[in-house]
Amino acid sequence: MASAGTEEIEEPPGSEDEELVSESEQEAEEPAGGAAGAYAAATSTADADAAGAGKQPSSRPASRGTEASDETGSETDFTALHHEAAVAAKAKPAKPAREGAAPPPALTEAALAASPWVDLAHPVTLYEGTKLVLMAPVVLLKLLVLAVAVPYAWAVLALLLLGHKPQTAMAPFRAFLVQQWIHQWGRFLLFVAGFYWIPIRGWANMQAAENERTVLVFNHPSYVDAAVMATFFTPSGVSKAGVASIPFIGLFGMALQLFFIERRGSGDRINKHVLRGDAVQAIAERAVDRRFPLLAIAPEATTKAQPCLLKFRRGAFSAGQPVCPVLLRYRYRHFNPGWGIGFTPFHVYRLMAQFVNHLEIEVLPPYHPSEEERRDWALYAENVRRLMGKRLGQPLVDQGIGEERQLWRAGATVNWRGTRVLLPPRKPKAD
Repeated sequence: MASAGTEEIEEPPGSEDEELVSESEQEAEEPAGGAAGAYAAATSTADADAAGAGKQPSSRPASRGTEASDETGSETDFTALHHEAAVAAKAKPAKPAREGAAPPPALTEAALAASPWVDLAHPVTLYEGTKLVLMAPVVLLKLLVLAVAVPYAWAVLALLLLGHKPQTAMAPFRAFLVQQWIHQWGRFLLFVAGFYWIPIRGWANMQAAENERTVLVFNHPSYVDAAVMATFFTPSGVSKAGVASIPFIGLFGMALQLFFIERRGSGDRINKHVLRGDAVQAIAERAVDRRFPLLAIAPEATTKAQPCLLKFRRGAFSAGQPVCPVLLRYRYRHFNPGWGIGFTPFHVYRLMAQFVNHLEIEVLPPYHPSEEERRDWALYAENVRRLMGKRLGQPLVDQGIGEERQLWRAGATVNWRGTRVLLPPRKPKAD
């Protein structure tokens, strides 16, 4: 989460990362046929029309003082175009999303170097190492500021939540105060982390998302994403059971009225805040309940180090509710904020030692599933994934959280410099 918003959305001049590259220069797969294909085509056509007419995005603050810009662009009704295409959607993707993990690949350094959770392209070079040393006093100052700010933020939030029962709707005035506090404190935190300018495109689509009670679905490259979504959207969401027991973080989760669920095979511990009963049914009911904030779900269910989209899980799609895709684009040259199986504390240090970190947010129009997509959550999820991949310019990979867990269990990691994959020594076979 992060600091008070600024009105300007221009990039800072003269930063050392002035020449930036996108998260990925690879071309994503084409969207699936039918609904998703027509939707993506309509969006791209409208963008092209706007560019051809010489129109520029208008700059105005989003609600709650966020720095945002709404594209005036074309007057094309994306929702109507998509609805017409969705009714006629027939084709299924060749590889629908699956929840299970594929058989474990051969654990060799060469094979793991291409894993979505390994990034060897942004190691600690001489330049980066020098920067980490020179920025050490700045990072120390940031940590001292956070050492004071975090307990203060927690104390205020605890006071605002006094008497509130978990998993119940907040009174409107309490909800307003909690959301404002999370937004302001979250923007401060992001500012301390080096995210000084965060432009938002397509904010006008949030009004339609609110009116239609859509589920916000976002790509999940980094551990920073949770703070970003909480700061600018203050949504409800779904988190693993163990988060509720983490000091400070658990309270912020309760303030956002998250669902805490036990993930199979994760070792999460049950506590008093964990949702009992059918999680899918509970999510479907919460999604349409106007007493609560919009639900936000990362269908990949985990972060990754490579710019790609992992397999989507069913949570956001099984109820057949419309979804509103939110795209997070981190732009970088020397340090990748995406996180895989590297050493976490050092990765956080590198993040805070950057002169500036760059993030852009784009909110797409709500996606209305066709009747076929409502009946088949895998088709629905895959079509949305293809749409998001096309818009982000990122490839789709047939791996997910199950494969990531296999890497952790196997003890695979990356050395601190980020130059090679490390594997535990093989145990000799018993005679």
